[in-house]
Amino acid sequence: MAEDVSTGGLHRFRYEKGEAPKLSGEKKKEIHEAYEKYYERRARERRNKIIFWLIGIVVLIALTGFVWKFL
Repeated sequence: MAEDVSTGGLHRFRYEKGEAPKLSGEKKKEIHEAYEKYYERRARERRNKIIFWLIGIVVLIALTGFVWKFL
């Protein structure tokens, strides 16, 4: 019996019984490199977000101090 696989889009694949698609070594390497880039980008974005919020908090505290001093 064949197995129908839907990708969620317009593509559908039909695999016959016992047939399992295998990835080549080159494709596996490309996927691994793409994941590495993703994790590096995610870490960089997270670091930048933390720096942004810390600077914002410091500026807010400084402004509050200046306003408090002159009132």
